[in-house]
Amino acid sequence: MLSYRLYGNPRIDKAVELIGQYTRPDSKVLDIGCGIGLVSEKIGAKIKTGHVWACDIADQNIAYAQQTVIDENITFLKVDIINEFKKIEDTIQKPVDLVSMVDVIEHLPPNHYETFFSNLGRVTAGDAVVVLTYPSPEYQRYLHLHNPDELQVIDETIEIGDLIQWAAHGNFKLQYFSYPDLDRKNQYVHCVLAKDLAYDEVPRISFKEQVKRYGIKAKNKLIMPILKYKYIKKPFNQ
Repeated sequence: MLSYRLYGNPRIDKAVELIGQYTRPDSKVLDIGCGIGLVSEKIGAKIKTGHVWACDIADQNIAYAQQTVIDENITFLKVDIINEFKKIEDTIQKPVDLVSMVDVIEHLPPNHYETFFSNLGRVTAGDAVVVLTYPSPEYQRYLHLHNPDELQVIDETIEIGDLIQWAAHGNFKLQYFSYPDLDRKNQYVHCVLAKDLAYDEVPRISFKEQVKRYGIKAKNKLIMPILKYKYIKKPFNQ
């Protein structure tokens, strides 16, 4: 992991890119399984008036992060998210709008996923999202067959159907799912779970897109008589 600090890692960069799509300057973020703080640091750089609470189970990871990541917008916590979740609740004391978990969910103990997402539901805002990256089921099955030494003590295979069921315990639904292009095809999964998937009748398009659509409408208005003659009037008048 220290080599990632020195040389970077494309997989982490890709995950941060996805997380960045859901951050705002005032975002309140819970970064679970933060390790030595690589992702937490990059998130913190994007938010100026918000805050990142970054937690990890390993003392040495938190100690290293506290020494190397200097950002007043980031608080590092040594915590077991399965058995000490109340410590997170007592620390943040306010709903977060983004939860990030980069290569973490597969390392949670089996049979705890429903409780875990239920806990997340309590500390997240009504419009919160959870951004997850994890090894694909195909990659995990490959490792079990061909390279089991690469697997950790707890290294679960996360199937999307199971994940959707677990997430429902925190009122989360699947918003985005993808196999991103990395070193190897179909090696990792990017996934976003969201609480608020209500239909919004207000169009969310950029000014540039609005101008483009207006131009298309204007063009269509000019050529509409020709189109109507060619495709409607002429074929039926023969």
